[in-house]
Amino acid sequence: QVLAPRVNELREKYKDDEERMQQEVGMLYMDLQIDPLGAVLPLLLQLPVFWGLYRAVRRLAIVEYPPLKEPFLWIPSLYGPGYSADPNLSWLLNWQGPLIDLHPKIGWQDFGLFAILPATVFIGYK
Repeated sequence: QVLAPRVNELREKYKDDEERMQQEVGMLYMDLQIDPLGAVLPLLLQLPVFWGLYRAVRRLAIVEYPPLKEPFLWIPSLYGPGYSADPNLSWLLNWQGPLIDLHPKIGWQDFGLFAILPATVFIGYK
Protein backbone atom coordinates (compact mmCIF):
# COMPACT_ATOMS: atom_id res chain seq x y z
CA GLN A 1 0.00 0.00 0.00
CA VAL A 2 2.98 2.25 0.47
CA LEU A 3 4.69 1.17 -2.73
CA ALA A 4 1.90 1.56 -5.32
CA PRO A 5 1.39 5.35 -5.07
CA ARG A 6 5.12 5.99 -5.24
CA VAL A 7 5.54 3.73 -8.28
CA ASN A 8 2.63 5.51 -9.97
CA GLU A 9 4.30 8.86 -9.27
CA LEU A 10 7.50 7.61 -10.87
CA ARG A 11 5.57 6.33 -13.89
CA GLU A 12 3.93 9.74 -14.35
CA LYS A 13 7.22 11.56 -13.89
CA TYR A 14 9.24 9.38 -16.28
CA LYS A 15 6.54 8.27 -18.72
CA ASP A 16 8.66 9.35 -21.69
CA ASP A 17 11.88 7.69 -20.49
CA GLU A 18 11.26 3.98 -19.88
CA GLU A 19 14.87 3.18 -18.95
CA ARG A 20 15.05 5.95 -16.36
CA MET A 21 11.70 4.86 -14.90
CA GLN A 22 12.99 1.28 -14.49
CA GLN A 23 16.10 2.59 -12.73
CA GLU A 24 14.04 4.74 -10.36
CA VAL A 25 11.64 1.90 -9.55
CA GLY A 26 14.64 -0.33 -8.83
CA MET A 27 16.09 2.35 -6.53
CA LEU A 28 12.71 2.65 -4.78
CA TYR A 29 12.69 -1.11 -4.17
CA MET A 30 16.20 -0.89 -2.75
CA ASP A 31 15.32 2.09 -0.52
CA LEU A 32 12.25 0.33 0.90
CA GLN A 33 14.15 -2.99 1.10
CA ILE A 34 11.55 -4.82 -0.96
CA ASP A 35 12.42 -7.94 -2.91
CA PRO A 36 10.37 -8.01 -6.16
CA LEU A 37 10.67 -11.82 -6.24
CA GLY A 38 9.38 -12.19 -2.68
CA ALA A 39 6.07 -13.63 -3.84
CA VAL A 40 7.79 -16.54 -5.57
CA LEU A 41 8.67 -18.42 -2.37
CA PRO A 42 5.04 -18.98 -1.23
CA LEU A 43 4.20 -20.10 -4.75
CA LEU A 44 7.04 -22.63 -4.74
CA LEU A 45 5.80 -23.97 -1.41
CA GLN A 46 2.22 -24.41 -2.72
CA LEU A 47 3.10 -25.85 -6.11
CA PRO A 48 3.90 -29.44 -4.95
CA VAL A 49 0.56 -29.57 -3.11
CA PHE A 50 -1.38 -28.61 -6.24
CA TRP A 51 0.64 -31.04 -8.38
CA GLY A 52 -0.12 -33.80 -5.89
CA LEU A 53 -3.86 -33.01 -5.91
CA TYR A 54 -3.91 -32.96 -9.71
CA ARG A 55 -2.10 -36.30 -9.94
CA ALA A 56 -4.40 -37.85 -7.32
CA VAL A 57 -7.57 -36.85 -9.17
CA ARG A 58 -6.03 -37.92 -12.48
CA ARG A 59 -5.09 -41.31 -11.02
CA LEU A 60 -8.66 -41.78 -9.75
CA ALA A 61 -9.92 -41.14 -13.26
CA ILE A 62 -7.45 -43.60 -14.81
CA VAL A 63 -8.45 -46.49 -12.52
CA GLU A 64 -12.13 -45.73 -13.16
CA TYR A 65 -13.11 -44.82 -9.63
CA PRO A 66 -16.88 -45.60 -9.57
CA PRO A 67 -18.07 -42.48 -7.67
CA LEU A 68 -16.74 -40.31 -10.52
CA LYS A 69 -19.34 -41.88 -12.84
CA GLU A 70 -22.17 -40.62 -10.64
CA PRO A 71 -23.77 -37.22 -11.29
CA PHE A 72 -22.68 -34.18 -9.29
CA LEU A 73 -25.04 -31.19 -9.08
CA TRP A 74 -26.06 -30.62 -12.70
CA ILE A 75 -23.11 -32.50 -14.29
CA PRO A 76 -24.11 -36.00 -15.48
CA SER A 77 -20.66 -37.55 -14.89
CA LEU A 78 -17.40 -36.23 -13.45
CA TYR A 79 -15.49 -38.20 -16.07
CA GLY A 80 -16.64 -35.69 -18.64
CA PRO A 81 -18.40 -36.09 -21.95
CA GLY A 82 -15.73 -38.06 -23.83
CA TYR A 83 -13.34 -39.39 -21.25
CA SER A 84 -10.45 -41.69 -22.05
CA ALA A 85 -7.81 -42.60 -19.50
CA ASP A 86 -5.01 -42.03 -22.00
CA PRO A 87 -5.00 -38.41 -23.20
CA ASN A 88 -4.78 -38.16 -26.97
CA LEU A 89 -5.88 -35.95 -29.83
CA SER A 90 -8.73 -38.15 -31.07
CA TRP A 91 -11.26 -35.45 -30.15
CA LEU A 92 -9.57 -33.22 -32.71
CA LEU A 93 -8.59 -35.75 -35.35
CA ASN A 94 -12.02 -37.43 -35.53
CA TRP A 95 -13.88 -34.15 -36.07
CA GLN A 96 -15.70 -34.18 -39.37
CA GLY A 97 -16.47 -30.49 -39.62
CA PRO A 98 -19.40 -28.37 -38.54
CA LEU A 99 -21.67 -29.14 -41.50
CA ILE A 100 -21.41 -32.95 -41.46
CA ASP A 101 -23.03 -33.79 -38.12
CA LEU A 102 -24.93 -30.94 -36.50
CA HIS A 103 -25.57 -32.53 -33.11
CA PRO A 104 -23.19 -33.44 -30.28
CA LYS A 105 -22.30 -37.14 -29.93
CA ILE A 106 -23.29 -37.15 -26.25
CA GLY A 107 -26.75 -35.77 -26.98
CA TRP A 108 -28.19 -32.29 -26.54
CA GLN A 109 -29.28 -32.77 -22.93
CA ASP A 110 -25.86 -33.87 -21.66
CA PHE A 111 -24.15 -31.27 -23.84
CA GLY A 112 -26.29 -28.56 -22.28
CA LEU A 113 -25.50 -29.77 -18.78
CA PHE A 114 -21.75 -29.88 -19.46
CA ALA A 115 -21.87 -26.44 -21.13
CA ILE A 116 -23.46 -24.60 -18.18
CA LEU A 117 -20.19 -23.91 -16.33
CA PRO A 118 -18.11 -22.67 -19.33
CA ALA A 119 -21.01 -20.51 -20.49
CA THR A 120 -21.43 -19.03 -17.02
CA VAL A 121 -17.72 -18.23 -16.76
CA PHE A 122 -17.73 -16.63 -20.22
CA ILE A 123 -20.75 -14.48 -19.42
CA GLY A 124 -19.23 -13.55 -16.05
CA TYR A 125 -16.13 -12.12 -17.71
CA LYS A 126 -18.11 -9.84 -20.02
